[in-house]
Amino acid sequence: MKKIRGKIWLGMMFLTAVVLVFLWLFQVVFLDQFYRFVEIEQVKKQGREIAERISSSNDPSQILNEEELLGEIEKFTYQKQISVEIISTDYEIIYQSSSDSTSMLPGMMNESLLKVIETSVKGEENQLEAQHPRFGYRYELIGLPIVHNESTIGVLLIIKPLASIDEAVHVLTIQMVLITALLLLVSMLLAFIISKILTAPILRIISQAESFSRGNYDVRIR
Repeated sequence: MKKIRGKIWLGMMFLTAVVLVFLWLFQVVFLDQFYRFVEIEQVKKQGREIAERISSSNDPSQILNEEELLGEIEKFTYQKQISVEIISTDYEIIYQSSSDSTSMLPGMMNESLLKVIETSVKGEENQLEAQHPRFGYRYELIGLPIVHNESTIGVLLIIKPLASIDEAVHVLTIQMVLITALLLLVSMLLAFIISKILTAPILRIISQAESFSRGNYDVRIR
């Protein structure tokens, strides 16, 4: 009977382990890629909307006269913790968000920045991950072309620090360690209780069968 209880207990613990493995895979291992994809796509979507509004004029510098749009860009940079620049096809900075975009990047990363701008000037969206050579901080560089009448008139450059994503993964990893430990303890206790409840009727039947074998026929099996 102990073997039956042990098998039931092991089966329930195995099920718990499978659930925990999937939780770790989707909440920790794949979180960085999934969260990064969702966050970057949201930034790009809002960036495209801003680029489209700027493209309504054949001169990106006109944005400096549109206070409402400038306010939306500043709100966008604050909400998403990003920096935004509007650059002409001559590689001149027309607008720079108050967070001072290029100052975020060391000189050794300017080559990556230039690659993104060059591709976007040609009318293609481009994004590239850059890493601080000394401190290891990661940035996502996003270039969105500003197109008017099928001609590129400028580039909307977005610089997204990825530190917030790394911090989210770190915090969730600690949380998952605590959740895993708690779930294992609770599962062990519940598995023991449930296995005992499930085997109790079987134990009664065995006991009554043994009474029959001793000639006690007054016992009734429920």
